[in-house]
Amino acid sequence: MKKDELEQKYYNEHIPVQDDSGIWRVQTGHGLESGDINYIAGEFSGMCLIYHFMHNGEMDHVHRFEDVLAELLQDPEHVDIVTDHVEYSEQQIQMVKAIKRAVSFVDSHHRPMTMEELRRNRTGEDYEN
Repeated sequence: MKKDELEQKYYNEHIPVQDDSGIWRVQTGHGLESGDINYIAGEFSGMCLIYHFMHNGEMDHVHRFEDVLAELLQDPEHVDIVTDHVEYSEQQIQMVKAIKRAVSFVDSHHRPMTMEELRRNRTGEDYEN
């Protein structure tokens, strides 16, 4: 569908709707916006999420926690979240710590974790005890 046709189809959609292809759309004061639910919810509400992190000592940010996880898994030694902006929930902070512990474990043991080691990693317990 052409842009003009999309504009016309969603002209009266002032609350976000998902189309048949899974794309979210909403008519805003500055035109039709289309994208994933995170983007559209942020555009609709004026409250976009932001997650700061450090990568190789430089501050960066993304707008979805999933993107933080992607950065972390691609370069776990050089990516650290910035928690002093109060953007991360306690559960997200614990997940990031557990991912870093898991990477360290796999790097040093050259194997995946057992179920017991995963349980200990989830709680932050020492693996060797």
